[in-house]
Amino acid sequence: MRFFSTAAIRNLSLTIPLKQVQLPNGETYAYGEAGEGSKILFTTHAALASSYFFQNLFPALSKHFKIIAPDLRGSGHSSYNKPVDSIEDHVDDLKLLIDALNLPKINFFGWSLGGTIGLKYAAKYPQDLESLIIASAATFKGGPLYQTANGGFVKRPLLQKEECYGHPFVQETHNPIVQKRREELREKFFKFCYHGLCKPEPTRMDQYIEEALLTRNAKEYIVNKAFFNYSAEHNGVMQGTGEAYQVKAKTLIIHDTNDSSLGSSGCSGIERLHW
Repeated sequence: MRFFSTAAIRNLSLTIPLKQVQLPNGETYAYGEAGEGSKILFTTHAALASSYFFQNLFPALSKHFKIIAPDLRGSGHSSYNKPVDSIEDHVDDLKLLIDALNLPKINFFGWSLGGTIGLKYAAKYPQDLESLIIASAATFKGGPLYQTANGGFVKRPLLQKEECYGHPFVQETHNPIVQKRREELREKFFKFCYHGLCKPEPTRMDQYIEEALLTRNAKEYIVNKAFFNYSAEHNGVMQGTGEAYQVKAKTLIIHDTNDSSLGSSGCSGIERLHW
């Protein structure tokens, strides 16, 4: 493995300098590292985000944990040499990173997309986890994309990835990134992430926008979200694998009734796992 110091990558207040490691699959992962605790807190961010979004947690947690906060492939300052074709691609990247850093058992904290990745990681690599924390993640049944038919009265699920890339929701997510439409991104963030009482101060929000603009896989995220199903049921596109029920690690689910990405149906589905 090749390790690099990248202290100059970011010039932000309250920022932990990033390091980089080159993985055997050809990707280079950037990650923040902080804290002196004996336990490992491994954070995994949402789509259109990066490890920077966790940095306000570091001061409070660094006394109790050693924190490892990577930028996922295609996000932040990590590479995107090969397209991400599935949630499992992220999972396998993180396995390579965890092995490269020679980490003992981790406490995996995943937010939104990171929570979906964490669920798959816990099922595939149970030996690596001490616990799993999922915050505001999408339902474990996946998020199929639908197209209206017959005058808009009937919806049909899109069954092929190729047709999903033209879906309006995919374009609405992708276009503000590639076209650097900062104010539109700001509106989306306040609508979906910060519509409650707790809002970032303006300068930090500005930096969140800049970090989001580093995303190179916005379309792939939405499409891949439509093609996984860890439940034991059919979701309209594919039969579930049942992997959600194979998780053995101690698990904490954090969500709110106003979570836009999860919703009440997703919450009830997760709660039925009886962890």
